[in-house]
Amino acid sequence: MNMIPAFKRELIRFNQRVFNQIFQVDSTIKALCLRIKPEQIPKRCLKLPNHIIEILKLKQ
Repeated sequence: MNMIPAFKRELIRFNQRVFNQIFQVDSTIKALCLRIKPEQIPKRCLKLPNHIIEILKLKQ
């Protein structure tokens, strides 16, 4: 009995689930960035990852 094809299928499914979750989080961040004006960003949020801060600055 060869376990490798079943294992590969399971791994592909898992990777797709993880990718979808990451994509949803990314989309949520983008949606929030579109609604927030840069001057409204609370100081504590400046600890956000740099690429998100850059997106917010570009929106000015």
